[in-house]
Amino acid sequence: MVKIRKKDPDFTILLTTLILLAIGLVMIFSASYIIAEESRGDPFFFLRRQTFWILLGLGGMFFFANFSYWKLRKLAPLFIIFSFILLIAIYIPGVGVEINYARRWIGIGGITFQPAEFTKFSIVIFTAAYLSSKRVRLQDFWSSSFVPLLIMGLSFLLILKQPDLGTALAIAMTTMLIIFSAGVPLKHLLAVSSVALPALIYFMVSKEYRLK
Repeated sequence: MVKIRKKDPDFTILLTTLILLAIGLVMIFSASYIIAEESRGDPFFFLRRQTFWILLGLGGMFFFANFSYWKLRKLAPLFIIFSFILLIAIYIPGVGVEINYARRWIGIGGITFQPAEFTKFSIVIFTAAYLSSKRVRLQDFWSSSFVPLLIMGLSFLLILKQPDLGTALAIAMTTMLIIFSAGVPLKHLLAVSSVALPALIYFMVSKEYRLK
């Protein structure tokens, strides 16, 4: 495992983040004070809720700032398997939630979340871990790009079925960018793109709301 010396935090970025959070908190309170009082009977309702998420986010930030992402490498296959399970679980009655003719959410105990968001994370970790393996020959398409593109393609189709073309495209583009950044020859990516482009155009024009 590669060991990287932990660098000192960038206090300029940290301070900027905290200032933006503080400004956002003030703006939310200013915009929601009357609405919260009228609808919830509590003028601080939205302020407290936003403060909770800010503290939760800062806790996550400090945790991952001190967490070695190399440890995620061994978990990459499990992340992918779990993301596929979640994407399929959407279609299980009583588990998946349909909103506005789209089935993108899983509901558990009154809490809903989108499995596609976890898939984004899983795809990034898996693709990076796979391409950084010593066994992978970047100049060979079947050794380097085939498996990440296959995983991405299956995820793309499952998310497209929800339907959610935007998220599916974001995952596809992110995967291609990681593959390119790893050093895979550009001609391989252009060949894949030329094959996928007609299908993408079809997906875009096959639904009237996408054209709009």
